[in-house]
Amino acid sequence: METAVFAPLRFTLDSAAKMPDVIIHWRARTWLLLIEAVTNAVPVDGKRRKELKDLFAGDKAGLVSVTTFENSRTM
Repeated sequence: METAVFAPLRFTLDSAAKMPDVIIHWRARTWLLLIEAVTNAVPVDGKRRKELKDLFAGDKAGLVSVTTFENSRTM
């Protein structure tokens, strides 16, 4: 995991925490895109959204939760 990339964002990546599958920092929008594959977890629901918000509480970027699916039939 490339932790140095996220140092300026003021949150700590914790290997023990349930991190999203992919984290993208969209600098132009000041967003963190938190992407989760539905094959690894359930779609992002209210409980998961709170977990992610708590994980990234130290950061000032907006959080965007994205759930990806293997194909359109899985949705």
